[in-house]
Amino acid sequence: MKTILLFLLLSTSNIFGQIYITDTLSATDSTDLELVWRKFTKYFLQKDTSNLRNESLKLSACAICLELTEPTDDYYVPIDTFLFQAFRKFPNSELWIVLNTTSHYFSIKHFPDFQPKSLPNKEETPIDIYEVSITTNKPLEWLYNYNGTVHYFDFVKINGQYKFYGFASR
Repeated sequence: MKTILLFLLLSTSNIFGQIYITDTLSATDSTDLELVWRKFTKYFLQKDTSNLRNESLKLSACAICLELTEPTDDYYVPIDTFLFQAFRKFPNSELWIVLNTTSHYFSIKHFPDFQPKSLPNKEETPIDIYEVSITTNKPLEWLYNYNGTVHYFDFVKINGQYKFYGFASR
């Protein structure tokens, strides 16, 4: 019992003031998300905004977009704002280079009491956010005590279809 409680405490984090539990994906979700990720990165690297809009929610959680919008607690911006910022900042970056590699990891976050305003159906709680993480700088790569840089592309499943939900880096 102590092991289970310790796991829950260690895997529970806080995003936008909300509690969530990180978990691994099922084999089916992992396979499906891999196909979605390949399609998404193909469109992204081609800067295919039309298809990216179709694969995304209308509002995106976007920490890199704050300089273009008024700061808010939830960081949601129109998908076009995210795409503008991403295509302005990502090309020629390490992230852009590794987007086309197989070095990515999947996880899922369960939010029992969180309903982001970007979702079209406001009654779908709890929400699961499917996360694709990519490391561009490994811990201790640059400096002692350097934690590295990990980029997160988040997706949600709506009516059985994955949609791009947001982006963040830590």
